[in-house]
Amino acid sequence: MGHIRSDGTVQDASYRTIGYLKPDGTVQDSSFRTKGYVKKDGTVQDSYYRTIGYIKQDGTVQDSSYRTIGYAKDIPPRWAALYFFFSQ
Repeated sequence: MGHIRSDGTVQDASYRTIGYLKPDGTVQDSSFRTKGYVKKDGTVQDSYYRTIGYIKQDGTVQDSSYRTIGYAKDIPPRWAALYFFFSQ
């Protein structure tokens, strides 16, 4: 896994910067290219605005077919959404 700094910097387990979560929900890679978006309602979209997942208020993480693929308990939903962009 990794870390999310208070300024939105996303780091891997070795503290190398791998991306950014902007205040407006835009997710960027380390070269500042947009990877996708996290909307306020928990919808996760790729850079072409296609829905790729959902983060429910209770922390349930679902893919675009509403299949539950995990749980993000006790962390902000926007942080949980980063899984879709940086888990590979």
